[in-house]
Amino acid sequence: MSGRENNKLAAGILIAGLIAMITGKIVDVLYEPNLHPAQRGYSVAVTESTGSAPAAALEEKVVIDIKALMAKASAENGKALMAKCSACHTVDKGGANRVGPNLWETIGRARGTHEGYTYSQSLKALGGNWDYESLALLLHKPKQYLPGTKMSFAGFNKVEDAADVIAYLRTLSDSPKPLP
Repeated sequence: MSGRENNKLAAGILIAGLIAMITGKIVDVLYEPNLHPAQRGYSVAVTESTGSAPAAALEEKVVIDIKALMAKASAENGKALMAKCSACHTVDKGGANRVGPNLWETIGRARGTHEGYTYSQSLKALGGNWDYESLALLLHKPKQYLPGTKMSFAGFNKVEDAADVIAYLRTLSDSPKPLP
């Protein structure tokens, strides 16, 4: 190979490298990749709830006719539906607390007072006693009825299922409370 051919080969390699470099710069100008975003992930807008007024906090106010619901409620069906609750609650008289409190004699009991269980501040602030209507609202949509509750259960889609569970809870007592 002569010197002239070596010069042509070197010039070709240099020109090809120069073209590749210029093409890369042009592409960077036309397409500006954001290789390092300022914030990782996605932002989710969340509204804060100050809420100690649970029933007023319902976005879509659930209106229930507790007398009609309890008249049709089935304790047998409620016992079967109670399987969803048994991961967190016991129902035996004198039974231990789990993730949630024991549910023996819940109806009529003062809210947030079961011995040996630490309740959320929102439930403690609620006060009063558990009645049929408040239990139905809690079991139907817990997070809407009681914002800040520790209960992770999403709720029963049908308020009729919640009424069936309440009918079963009513049987878990030495002296069941009268129906509404």
